[in-house]
Amino acid sequence: MLLRFLTLFISCFCFIAPAQADAPPQHTQARLFSAIKGVDAQKTIPVGVEVKLESGWKAYWRTPGEAGLAPVFDWAGSENLKAAKVQWPAPQRFVAFDIDNYGYKDGVTFPVDVTPETIGKPIALRLKLDLLVCNNLCVPESHTLTLTVPSGEAQVSDDQPALVAALQKIPTTGDDSAFSVQN
Repeated sequence: MLLRFLTLFISCFCFIAPAQADAPPQHTQARLFSAIKGVDAQKTIPVGVEVKLESGWKAYWRTPGEAGLAPVFDWAGSENLKAAKVQWPAPQRFVAFDIDNYGYKDGVTFPVDVTPETIGKPIALRLKLDLLVCNNLCVPESHTLTLTVPSGEAQVSDDQPALVAALQKIPTTGDDSAFSVQN
């Protein structure tokens, strides 16, 4: 009896297709791009991290508000990278369940000032971008992005206008000399 049961049990598994875990759907697309085609003798290489969001989805700002998580930029594994300074475009305010949040809808491009370890040598960037995106619910998403900026003349790339547009959305400190307090 036990032998019959084991034979039936084993034969059932022979005809079952192995389960395949589908990857969860991504609600964002991301890319890493450079405003120039070569590193030349540049002390700083202007790059951008573009994130496009599905309709109705939001991503958070560096200070997300009362809820949410800021994007995390991890440059580990990059070559000839001394520093990468991310700039944060001005966010929008969102209110959900009486909670104030700050972030982006539709999409955002983060300008990044990349400083090479050795000026004039190619830079190979590797970015792991972690985001929390929300619609009716919030889900974490990750993107692994790569970009190589070769040695050579720092000619303007086709992506330069996108980076210029993103830089125009960076808040400035303004001129504080026009402000004064009087008794």
